Amino acid sequence: MPTEFVDPQRSASMQFPSYDRRDLPTEGMIDLIRDVNNSPSVLIRFLERESLRSPPSSPGHSKSPKGRRKHPSGTDSRAVGHGDRERITAHLESILQATTDRLEHETRRAEEAIARAEYAEVLVKEWFTKAASAEKGRSEADTSAIESEHNAARYKLQLKNTESALKRFQADAAQLEKRCAEAERSAVKDRSEARESQTALNSLEARRKGWEEGVKIGMMKRLNKEKDKLWNAGYAEGIKEGKASGMKEGIRIGRREGLHEGREQGRNEERRNALEAFDKFLAEETDGRVRSYIKVKVHRD
Repeated sequence: MPTEFVDPQRSASMQFPSYDRRDLPTEGMIDLIRDVNNSPSVLIRFLERESLRSPPSSPGHSKSPKGRRKHPSGTDSRAVGHGDRERITAHLESILQATTDRLEHETRRAEEAIARAEYAEVLVKEWFTKAASAEKGRSEADTSAIESEHNAARYKLQLKNTESALKRFQADAAQLEKRCAEAERSAVKDRSEARESQTALNSLEARRKGWEEGVKIGMMKRLNKEKDKLWNAGYAEGIKEGKASGMKEGIRIGRREGLHEGREQGRNEERRNALEAFDKFLAEETDGRVRSYIKVKVHRD
């Protein structure tokens, strides 16, 4: 009989339909291998048969209970021997065929057992790989969890420090806003006082300019008024001195020099008197106005 190709996985699924790659336990695989190893072969069973271990005795050696049996004739012996050979040959052929079939069956079972063992070994390797991967993943998860806890604690501490710093910044900002409001009020007050001071200063400056213009005009008027008087006084004094010198030359020289000196002296005296009067008037007016401004300023404050 030709040997049929057997798919190991298909045969294993047919022999053990309830087993699966994910739920086949290790004890089940060991039982499968033990079942294959403990399966008796057809040849051993054939040898254990009683008929083959103890073949029937030859007719010539058998004894009759009454003594020696009578041998058959030659023709009968050949016929009986030929029939026995045919029977034995047919029996042996049937046994050989059965043995061959059983051997092929056991060969297929052995191949299937080997395939199941290899398949079980692959599953065990896969399970060990998955277990190692799971253990590695669990270790990495534990490490990641510990690191996450450390990071969470660090972030919590940073958040607490940030909240404290934020509270300090808020307090500082409130203090700065308060100071800015106070500075703004002080600036408004200072600007108001500056406007009042500028107004008073402008008024004082206008009065001072008006007073200076008045003084200048008064000085010019007084100078023009006193000029003729001084000239006449100088002229009279020159004439007087010229008369004292005698003679015409003396009169001429004295008149000329007296007139010139009288004019110069009169001008100098008038200028000095005007400057003294202006300084006195300026001092009196300035001191009075400054005192008045100071009194008004103190009264407003």
